[in-house]
Amino acid sequence: MKLLVIFTLFVSVSISAQEFVPSFEEDLTNPAVKFTLDKKGGFKEVVVLRWHDSVYTKNGHINYTFEQGFDYPKKQGFIRTYDAENKLINEDYSYKYDGIVAREELLQVFEIFKSNPSVKKILAEIKEPITLHGGFSYADKEESQPCYSGNRCVHVFASIPSNSVAAHAIVKLTDKSVPYPHFDAEMYRKK
Repeated sequence: MKLLVIFTLFVSVSISAQEFVPSFEEDLTNPAVKFTLDKKGGFKEVVVLRWHDSVYTKNGHINYTFEQGFDYPKKQGFIRTYDAENKLINEDYSYKYDGIVAREELLQVFEIFKSNPSVKKILAEIKEPITLHGGFSYADKEESQPCYSGNRCVHVFASIPSNSVAAHAIVKLTDKSVPYPHFDAEMYRKK
């Protein structure tokens, strides 16, 4: 009986211990320009891009600074415009401005992916080192679906040396869920 318990423990530990290979820095998205966290440690706002531009007007060239990002409580992206003195002069919110996912968000996406029970089940069968990739935005077309505009959903792929897509899921950053843990299979069923 004691031998059976030890064997069971050994098998349990072996199956649950996955080897994740660190991603190359160049394979990750760029770090956020800036971000703020809410009281629970989740993202409140992420600025993903900041750039400068000069606009020609009848009064000559005017320099502006622009920021693009995502506001989690509003579930909308934004573009902000600042004048040459860095004073905010315009702020526009839209579902269309979600922007790219920042590195800090992508690393959180990977953790959500790895801790999801359905994904864990898929990964438990893999015996090779796993590399995670992703960061591409995903949006459902219908309002009733979990990744409709404003939910900041992202593709995540697990690859191994013998299979470039061993697992594929969609992670929803606004509520830290995985609405599509078997994305390819679910999309096939929708067709």
